[in-house]
Amino acid sequence: MALKTGIGSMGIGSGRSIAPVAYRINKIITGEKINEIQQNKGNQMDGHDRQLRGMRSLSGMKGFSPEFGYWNGNIPYARIGTGERHIIYLNGGPGNDVPRGLMLRMYLGDFTELMGDYTIWVVTRRQGQPGDYGTRQMAADLARGIGDFFPDPPDAVIALSFGGMVAQYLAADFPGLVKKYILLDTGYILSPRVGKLDMKFARHMAVGRSGRALAQVALYTIHPGPLQFLAWLFFLLFGNLIMGNKHHSHFESDVINEARAGMEHDSRDVLSLIREPVLLCGGGRDIAFPPKILEETALGIERADLIIFPGRAHSQTMGDRKFLPLMTRFLSV
Repeated sequence: MALKTGIGSMGIGSGRSIAPVAYRINKIITGEKINEIQQNKGNQMDGHDRQLRGMRSLSGMKGFSPEFGYWNGNIPYARIGTGERHIIYLNGGPGNDVPRGLMLRMYLGDFTELMGDYTIWVVTRRQGQPGDYGTRQMAADLARGIGDFFPDPPDAVIALSFGGMVAQYLAADFPGLVKKYILLDTGYILSPRVGKLDMKFARHMAVGRSGRALAQVALYTIHPGPLQFLAWLFFLLFGNLIMGNKHHSHFESDVINEARAGMEHDSRDVLSLIREPVLLCGGGRDIAFPPKILEETALGIERADLIIFPGRAHSQTMGDRKFLPLMTRFLSV
């Protein structure tokens, strides 16, 4: 990254001073600056880390008993936790099944640490999509579901990849619906190369070839090299066991439609309409939403902060050990 910035004295996405995880609106933080922040935090951050590590216990998973349902009768969700605050996690795509069992636990990852304070809603998109159904229409349907279900605005939307594309329209077209947005590995436009891979993924998934579908994903979520080849081979051989082939009745057409919607997505004209605080995180080696797209997306949003994790490929942001403390700080201010 050629662009480097200093660390200001303003809070993440806010207009007030906090310390020490602090940087001004629209400042871009690279991995070196993340390390600098953590070093500057000293004992205060050490204490925060200890608190987070203390939360990492089996107790959260022992109480893991998701409740499944639908908003508007056709937008599926999984509800986990009993906290008084609410986070909506918009899943990636293409594909609008809600993950279950082991897959759901894998999707949530470190989010299980938030279950004491938050109720987490894992949500996808409408099932039974019209042929011309795009990311903006998906956002409108989600907005109706959120508005009908929650008497007060949820605390945050956390949206990954395709879910993040939908969340951009959710934030732009429905101000005040949600308090904050955390957008992960996403941007205003998807690279054509990955769009084509997603369409291959969708076509395989539509006919029950989950292994071949996941093998396509390995080509852009893992760096080229021996590990990518091993992952590609593993998914090809065992993908059907991981993903399964049981889907809702509209899945065959919905997954193809979502792949098309991802290729056609371009939200650059509405980014300036977003008023809520946004934390945008992405990988320095993401070929789906490369750093240039991440920067342009963040600079288009008035109250956006961008963190780029060098060396991370697509969908690897949440796996970075530095991500969780930064996310929890953003949620707390």
